[in-house]
Amino acid sequence: MLQPRPALGYAMVAVAATLFAVNGTVSKVVLAATLYLVFTPVALAFRLMGRDALKLKPNPSTSYWQRKSGAKSGEEYLRQF
Repeated sequence: MLQPRPALGYAMVAVAATLFAVNGTVSKVVLAATLYLVFTPVALAFRLMGRDALKLKPNPSTSYWQRKSGAKSGEEYLRQF
């Protein structure tokens, strides 16, 4: 009967540890590249265009309340979806 060699087990542990370290490094590099090469230019372009998608700029002349259309009948409260 064949028995596994102990050296092979040590080699597998070394490979697993190496791949774990490489995985952590590569994932951080990819995330940083995505942040600086995709999100940052888009955010700068939006800022230059004056886009305020979240409406965070204060507007003292008007109220912050927004009108919403209500239900037209009582049955719409029972049929929500």
